[in-house]
Amino acid sequence: MKTKSKTHILEKTLTKLKTMKLHHMARSLEERLGRPDHRDLSVQDYSGLS
Repeated sequence: MKTKSKTHILEKTLTKLKTMKLHHMARSLEERLGRPDHRDLSVQDYSGLS
């Protein structure tokens, strides 16, 4: 997946989580995005890490 496309999907996911008042899940995803060892994971892999 292209980085720009992946970034767009993750941004949309964060926005939806916050809209649904799932602030803890959004924060967890943001924290994982900042971890160097998680940067290469797919979007599906991110959702399985919780």
